[in-house]
Amino acid sequence: MQGEELTHGQMEARMEAAAAHAKRLLVLRHLLIGSGYHEALTALEFAKRHTPGYRKDKVTPNFDHQVSIALHAYTLKDTLLFPEQVLATVMTHDLIEDEGISESDLRELFRNPEFAREIATATDLLSKEVRGVKRDERALFQAMARNPIASIVKPFDRINNHQGMPGVFTPEKIRSYLVETETLILPMVKQAKQNFRHQTLAYENLTWTLKSQIALVRGLMPSPEPEHEPSAFQP
Repeated sequence: MQGEELTHGQMEARMEAAAAHAKRLLVLRHLLIGSGYHEALTALEFAKRHTPGYRKDKVTPNFDHQVSIALHAYTLKDTLLFPEQVLATVMTHDLIEDEGISESDLRELFRNPEFAREIATATDLLSKEVRGVKRDERALFQAMARNPIASIVKPFDRINNHQGMPGVFTPEKIRSYLVETETLILPMVKQAKQNFRHQTLAYENLTWTLKSQIALVRGLMPSPEPEHEPSAFQP
């Protein structure tokens, strides 16, 4: 952040985080090139240019979120119907909501028009707010469950969100994330698994990971969490 004053410790932490991020980014680039995922590489370079700043810990580069998710998603690429599209959407998933990039910008980014349409559509579904206007979450999650790309990227995204919560979010915000995961994301994944059975292994893996994270975080919370609301997701 421009003009931000940092302590010596914070500066050292940023340097260490930047070095670790650079290594992850290099590995990811090599994986994409080695797999022939040139459109996903285009998405990576575009998203990197449009994702400045730091995460909420004020140490980790913002774009490390996308890089970390992509490295995780790459490990499951053989279980996905559209692995390159998933990896590209991981790169772009925050651009409409957080950086003001439009669907049309994304449609013009890629050489393959069908690929571009798929990425723009999935990215739009992953955007809760567009140009300052909040969207109907239930409708978005219903549509997500019918999209083989967005329904994979969203749980990957939430897994990474969960990993970054401790020590950064307030207990109230952590609880709100857990409730959303239980009432919207997990039911959406369950429905998507029925819609796209060829991705069953990926959905099962993501479901197990999210449930394990929820149990761990809840067990570490400072006070008992009230019962969560019933599922808000309707297929």
